[in-house]
Amino acid sequence: MTIKTPRYYQREGVDALYEYWRSGSGVNPLLVLPTGSGKSFCISMLAKEVLEVDSDARIICVTHVKELIEQNYLDLMEEWPFAPAGIYSAGLNRREIWAQILFCGIQSIWKHFDTIGRCDIMIIDEAHLLSPNSKTMYRKFISGLLENNPRMKIVGLTATHYRLGSGYLHEDEEGIFDGVAYEAYISDLVAQGFLAPLVSKAPDTRLNTSNLPKRGSEYTDKGQQEAFDIDEITKAAVHEIIMFGEKRRSWIIFATGVDHAIHIRDEIRRYDVSCETITGKTPADERAKMLLDFKAENIRALVSVGVLSTGFNAPKVDLIGLLRATMSTSWYVQALGRGMRMAEGKENCLVLDFAGNIEHHGPVDNLTIRTPSDKKGDTIPVKECPECATYTLISHKVCPECGFEFITELPAEKDEELKIDSTATTAPVMGGVTPPEWVSIDHWDAYYHEKKGGGTPSLRVEYCSSLETYSEWICIEHQGFARAKAEKWWLDRGDDFVPTTIDEALERFGDLICPEEILVSKPKKFWEILAMRGSRILDNDQAESSGFYTEEIPF
Repeated sequence: MTIKTPRYYQREGVDALYEYWRSGSGVNPLLVLPTGSGKSFCISMLAKEVLEVDSDARIICVTHVKELIEQNYLDLMEEWPFAPAGIYSAGLNRREIWAQILFCGIQSIWKHFDTIGRCDIMIIDEAHLLSPNSKTMYRKFISGLLENNPRMKIVGLTATHYRLGSGYLHEDEEGIFDGVAYEAYISDLVAQGFLAPLVSKAPDTRLNTSNLPKRGSEYTDKGQQEAFDIDEITKAAVHEIIMFGEKRRSWIIFATGVDHAIHIRDEIRRYDVSCETITGKTPADERAKMLLDFKAENIRALVSVGVLSTGFNAPKVDLIGLLRATMSTSWYVQALGRGMRMAEGKENCLVLDFAGNIEHHGPVDNLTIRTPSDKKGDTIPVKECPECATYTLISHKVCPECGFEFITELPAEKDEELKIDSTATTAPVMGGVTPPEWVSIDHWDAYYHEKKGGGTPSLRVEYCSSLETYSEWICIEHQGFARAKAEKWWLDRGDDFVPTTIDEALERFGDLICPEEILVSKPKKFWEILAMRGSRILDNDQAESSGFYTEEIPF
């Protein structure tokens, strides 16, 4: 048996949960990891390590679909073959409610909190589905378990820690979660090679969403089907999917309703492309076989209605078509996450958005999260590359896809080609991550840094090359996960004793090992330092420096 080594962010994430509880930051933290980054491995780590410390602890992992229940269970058993674990799920025909580590479906388990008895840690996978409504199955189940053990801790795992209409989960007054213990960012994991990048092309077929009826904060399915399920639109959109997908091997298309999905499927088949439709009503056996055939590449395309946006693991997916609109940022990110897993021979995943979703929500690595009181506009200023039809931010001088150099950039309101309206997909699906590169370091400096407006100070470290200076902020005096990261940073640079104040850190900075090279990327406004290698011996006057900063920092 081969024991997996956790990726750095998986280790940091689980450690951050321990520190969250140890520091008194709260009781019910969120662990935010992008789709495809290995949340199930974190569940296994947490369960195993907790039981190693407390052999009597009881852990329950709850989610909403049987595929995730089984996946989480199997991942634990792979890492810990003799784990005291079981499954409670009607869909899987297993009811092992006695298990010390219990993986269960909320639909099956929610009435049985009395039978379960004490639970010490409850893990909710896909925590964004947890409603603040106290009358839901989840909330009733949680209330029952808290009566059994008022000290129970709740961990929420999700790629999208926000909900349509209420914003961030931990900021909802009616919600369960009280903070984010750790978050790994899509841009970082793409830059480091853990996730596949998304690329977008501009389709000519564009669905008009301006007059779609809504129910609450979301478009109605009926309204979308009536507006989009039109033969002319379906043929035009499928023609573009076929054209763009010629060299891509595994497609998922999201449709508005069953009839719409069937019409898309039939049109795709006209091009001799194997395609099936999968919905929430597809019989279980038929659905299981269909998904196996899709993963084995016996089926090239699946048209989905109401399924596959969460809890579906098919790493080879390299084309996603959005033939439906959504106001839900969570659904949007979850759906596109189907294409971000890495697979052999896969360079990226192409997103064809026919319904303005990218425009509304923004790039997946730089989202616009709207709350009920948010009045922000719905469009993002972008332009289309004339060479490869990739959307990119209007500020970019070079196309991130093909390298085309834009000669003249007119303001959007003066250029007819840059007009943005509610019928067009008008934003890049990713924010144009700068590819990571190794940079040689001449010397480094350290400064006392105080954020504008006050707050806990930090240690600003500057790595100086011949052309650029790269900064990072080390949170020596912070608490929780920020302090844990600071401790790791200091120990990795050759000193066995981590200082507790910035002043002490500055005094001892000269004892640290300056790297010869650092790996840097610029996913957003600030450069990020991803790794270091080598060691450079510096004179004391090169290694020791101190000053005072009050400028903006990225936290």
